[in-house]
Amino acid sequence: MTGLELAAALRADELAVVFITAFGQYALTAFDVDATDYVLKPFSDARLLEALERAKRRVPLKPGEGSVFHDPSDIFWIEAEDYYVRVHAKTGRRLVRVSLTSLEQRLDPRAFMRVHRRAIVNVDHVREACDEGGLVLVLSDGSRVPVSRSRRSAVESKLLPRLGAPRG
Repeated sequence: MTGLELAAALRADELAVVFITAFGQYALTAFDVDATDYVLKPFSDARLLEALERAKRRVPLKPGEGSVFHDPSDIFWIEAEDYYVRVHAKTGRRLVRVSLTSLEQRLDPRAFMRVHRRAIVNVDHVREACDEGGLVLVLSDGSRVPVSRSRRSAVESKLLPRLGAPRG
């Protein structure tokens, strides 16, 4: 079985396929089988990282039997709930069977930050920091997400230059 045949047999909503090859003539066929990217040899480290980032963005979150795709910029924050996470996004809230740690590894660390053992926030949606006996982040959707004491200094160093001192 060729790589193209294998890609055609796989469910594109369950994974991301990136072709890395020296054969440019198969690129159009690769995208016909829903390839995420097609990297031609020789390639630079930057080009490979670009392909990997594109693949990471495409990997779905799976609630039960179906798949849910989210544009990362639409996600406000993610909270742990036992063996699941609840994704709070512009399209609503969705319970997904994946660990918070596993999801954290798939998210872009420039856009998402773990602020508590039970919470990851999209830094672009953080509007305000409040000191309420502990640091609390106020997001663009109105959510209030507490920051753990152990993560407070990392959160402050990343977010407070943009937000200013916590009000409180």
